[in-house]
Amino acid sequence: MPIIERGLRERGSETKRKAAQIVGNLASLTDSQEFVPYLSTLLPLVHVVLVDPVPEARATAAKALGTLIERLGEEQFPDMVPGLLRTLKSDASGVDRQGAAQGLSEVLAGLGMERLEALLPDIVSNAQSPKSTVREGFMSLLIYLPATFGSRFQPHLTKVVGPILAGLSDTEDYVRDAAMKAGRMIITNYSNKAVDLLLPELERGMFDASWRIRVSHTFMMCISSTQCLYN
Repeated sequence: MPIIERGLRERGSETKRKAAQIVGNLASLTDSQEFVPYLSTLLPLVHVVLVDPVPEARATAAKALGTLIERLGEEQFPDMVPGLLRTLKSDASGVDRQGAAQGLSEVLAGLGMERLEALLPDIVSNAQSPKSTVREGFMSLLIYLPATFGSRFQPHLTKVVGPILAGLSDTEDYVRDAAMKAGRMIITNYSNKAVDLLLPELERGMFDASWRIRVSHTFMMCISSTQCLYN
């Protein structure tokens, strides 16, 4: 454990990534009674890796959190989901919100569909928040959920398409970028279903009075067409 702790505290992202990976693996390979006493030390360090500037380190830390909560149960981490939600709603840096979004997607995958479905109305609502940083945080979550849940997320596409389309014409660049990534992720993972849902709205947006809506919807239309041709 001292070696793992040291690895999580290292300045190098690759060392931190490997240490976080070991933490996730230990949850699967050890008896929970032996591992739980170390959580109070390890968990804050994994959260630090979750907001690392390097995307690969953040991804590994997110998967580690998902594995921990799946193997050990949410009762061992009562503040895990609320804490990540607070970061998504905060004025923290964009990297912090990205890490929280990726971490929350993996945590929800570890907890199962029922937990996601219970939280989805709150996710959709916050993706349309009056506060731009909150919109960006929860839009980022919609980037990761399709990849994390795969086909299990498809029944909920109709609930998230509206906020994503609204985000494409947001006044803030970083919200539009997050919405664009979320739309691309949905098209990539659910091409036929996504195009059926998105296409009518995108076509209308191409003739909107707002130039932002015209440009973003036209660009997304090009992405959708390319994906269809590829498939």
